[in-house]
Amino acid sequence: MNSLLTLPHDVLVPVLQLLTQHDAVQLARVSRAAHTIAMPRVLSHVELGWERGTRINAVARGRSPQVASFTSLILRNPDDYAHHIKALTLHWNAVVHISGVSEGNLAHLPSLVDVLRLSSNLRKLDIDMAESLLALSSELADVVAGHVRLQELKMESVGDKALSLLARMEAGLREVVLQEVRGVFVFDCLRPHIGTLEVLRLKDFNEVTPPRDGDSWSCVHTLELHGYNAHPPVTSLPLAFPHVRHLSMNSAVYGRTSLDESLMKPIAWSSLDVLELSHVWLNLITPVRVLHLSIIHRDGFAPLFFEHVQPAALVLPLYDETRWLPSVQSASKSLGSLQYLQLRRSDTMLWFSHETGEVRRHRFMDTLRNLAELRLTLRAISLCHAPHPAPEDDLPAAREHMAKAIVNLFPTVELVGFGYHEFIFDTPTDYSPTIWYRVGRTRTEDEDTLVAEAAKPVEISGITEYVENLGRTAE
Repeated sequence: MNSLLTLPHDVLVPVLQLLTQHDAVQLARVSRAAHTIAMPRVLSHVELGWERGTRINAVARGRSPQVASFTSLILRNPDDYAHHIKALTLHWNAVVHISGVSEGNLAHLPSLVDVLRLSSNLRKLDIDMAESLLALSSELADVVAGHVRLQELKMESVGDKALSLLARMEAGLREVVLQEVRGVFVFDCLRPHIGTLEVLRLKDFNEVTPPRDGDSWSCVHTLELHGYNAHPPVTSLPLAFPHVRHLSMNSAVYGRTSLDESLMKPIAWSSLDVLELSHVWLNLITPVRVLHLSIIHRDGFAPLFFEHVQPAALVLPLYDETRWLPSVQSASKSLGSLQYLQLRRSDTMLWFSHETGEVRRHRFMDTLRNLAELRLTLRAISLCHAPHPAPEDDLPAAREHMAKAIVNLFPTVELVGFGYHEFIFDTPTDYSPTIWYRVGRTRTEDEDTLVAEAAKPVEISGITEYVENLGRTAE
């Protein structure tokens, strides 16, 4: 650590940015000089409390960052420290008392508000238990609303007070993330951010009213609407968000429900590049480059859905095959632009038998055979499965045999990938393929040989980037 102090300033500054938070804290303890140069990195992103899902025990309670020590450090030397705070995260147990879990730090809430007021360079604020905190301190809302340099705001456990805060902020935000939205979400609270908002994520909402006619957040390029037992107001969204490139919608509607007539109207949304749908029925009539389907709606697809969407990359869930395969088969002549296919399922693959040295009969292969009959001119295929495969499936020989089986079915395929896919609390957790094979055929006068060559680890990210950009035109 001491050797860092001898580096020239123009070299030292970028090096400090590469340090982990833990390493920066260790450096700050070496000497007074080290403390001076390390504290900007230590304070650049401060987290108080611990994340939800972290194992709670006496040790965790004793070691969790405390509001008292943080606020006292800043308020002792505000001119030296406060301006270094660029991101602040208040986890669910940082301040609010939770019986049997956290004693809370309510007595230090006024000091925390003072620190926020002094943090003139704060760009990102993440508040869990937002509604409870704002109910405890109206001054907290006033200070946050007055932060003119704040760019990103995430709030969890959101109610009327949190939405009111959004509606009266002086600075236009670039990113808003709201999770566990109670009651009805009204887009009016985002009107102060019409000219600046680029990313909007609403998660676990119960009801959303359509935006007002004429309101348009034209800078938004990423829109995520994940409801709980509620349909997003899909027909009103293209006018309100006319330049969205990445749209992700999940209604998580359980039980049989009839479709609202408004959901059945044709929707043109020409700006879309990536579309992710789960439990959502959408009558889209304009193309997208990437179509990612997690869970198919019970009513399947709108008429001619695939004919209209014409994706270059298509992600399909194997466990909903009976809902999507007929639509894909009927639209096969309209899928000439499709270059990349990914199939996902949440159990192990079990496709290679070491006893016979042959690929087993398996749903992956059954589905691939059905798709091969459509004569799609694919360039890449990847298969994603549970993160803990059967031991025999995790061997290079198994993957190589599968890759060869795929190129035998799809002669135009050049790349075959393998990755992981799982559901955690009904939420899909997806990973890009971590292994790629270059596949093809070598022909001689006497034989036609299938070839599968594993890509080197250093090549994986480049191949993944190439595949994920298939179908993208120069802009």
